Amino acid sequence: MEESLIEKRIAEVELERVKLNKIISALKQEHQRNVNNLIKNEGALEELKKLKESFKKEDD
Repeated sequence: MEESLIEKRIAEVELERVKLNKIISALKQEHQRNVNNLIKNEGALEELKKLKESFKKEDD
């Protein structure tokens, strides 16, 4: 009896571990997407700054 309870608990803990690993994996993927978007946004911002400067030079 005692052994089956222990085995049941082990199975529950393993299932919880699998669930947590899936959550961690999803969070890592989301983080990577956020980092990639940030890099793209910074690049776009630099392009806008260059464009703004080129308009300023044309106005002079």
